[in-house]
Amino acid sequence: MLGWADTAAQSPGIAARIAPPAAGGCDADGFYRPTGFSLAFVADPALLQARGAEPPTRWSDLAAPALRQALLFPDPRRSGAGYLALTTILQYYGPEDGWRLMVEIDRNVIDYPGSAWEPAARVGQNGAALGITVRVAARRRLSDNPALIQALPQDAIGAEAEVYGVLAGSKQQALARRALDWVMSDKAADLFRHHAKLLLRGERDPALFPINPERASRERPAILQRFDALMRLRAVRAPKSEATP
Repeated sequence: MLGWADTAAQSPGIAARIAPPAAGGCDADGFYRPTGFSLAFVADPALLQARGAEPPTRWSDLAAPALRQALLFPDPRRSGAGYLALTTILQYYGPEDGWRLMVEIDRNVIDYPGSAWEPAARVGQNGAALGITVRVAARRRLSDNPALIQALPQDAIGAEAEVYGVLAGSKQQALARRALDWVMSDKAADLFRHHAKLLLRGERDPALFPINPERASRERPAILQRFDALMRLRAVRAPKSEATP
């Protein structure tokens, strides 16, 4: 099992499927956590300037009136990046203030794509001035279009570990352990760094905000239920198209 979000790994029944901890490298639950996902904004400076807006540096900046109908936010019901973004807001600001901010941000959202890549890919098109994504997708998008920039929410750069483990029922335990030895190696770290993966060993950005994955997994049903309610309010708020004669 390679590269799974820590929140997903906390789902009921998963721990029982992972082989017991081996000597060296892994945590007490049997998972290895050398890398992680972290959030980033991809922005189009020209579109922001046309709106009289600056590149955002805080989550609350996404609620600015100048960004009305200019944001792309990955759908937390379908996208791990979207759920990480929403969970970051709720865990950093607290549930009450976090939901209040999310309601304000929603007023600026064009729509909620189902992946981390799509918000990054659509920035600069059809009025989309900014997309919420992860740094891996941001790096790729900026290499495709150097006119775009990456911005980071310096109040809380949401992050969660990417977990690696051996399935207890695997018939290739030795090969799996060899693969994990490589994942934990310096050579692998250089490759992860090249692709903008978050390395969980060594120094970290002081603005990095590691979410609590156990809490995120436990609260997921209630959070997504409330997000569904926000989407219903959004549908009611949306202008009705004119009836076809």
